[in-house]
Amino acid sequence: MQLQPHFLFNALNMISAHVHDNPAVADAMLQHLSNFLRATLRASNAQEVSLREEIEFVESYLAIMRARFEERLKVDVVLGADVRDTLVPHLLLQPLVENSIAHSLRDHAKRAEISIVAQRDGDRLRVVIEDNGPGINGAPSGDGIGLANTIARLQHLYGERQTLTLRNRAEGGLRLTIELPWRTA
Repeated sequence: MQLQPHFLFNALNMISAHVHDNPAVADAMLQHLSNFLRATLRASNAQEVSLREEIEFVESYLAIMRARFEERLKVDVVLGADVRDTLVPHLLLQPLVENSIAHSLRDHAKRAEISIVAQRDGDRLRVVIEDNGPGINGAPSGDGIGLANTIARLQHLYGERQTLTLRNRAEGGLRLTIELPWRTA
């Protein structure tokens, strides 16, 4: 319940910022937000959804962000065919991708480059989100709403069978890795 209003308020603020100076962008963002919310409500009672559905949610969110940032945002998604039906927590990726975008765009002179890669590793699903932001200084606190809720949800759903790690990349930016038990519907 905290993730959805957090995203919604951010999206509405972004749209509001464009209503007068760029109505076409604001209109496109409203359409994408409407699609995202419809998809979210269809699966609102589900604790888990297929990775395919989760990526569709993220793509709806990214459509809003691309309308706002245009060429300043590049996101690559790589999914093997064998991972698409794997179960993941509903709305797992959106707040993490939102964090990557926000941190990567802090430097207004560069483009945010984010990648999402999911692959099977034996009896585990590994999802890696990388960005070209500033990375982290010291130990991550997990005190942001999106990250803290994600950690708590993973712990609640999978206990010790899950991991979430944050590491600075040698070339700059952050690598967030989530490992979950391999399960399909």
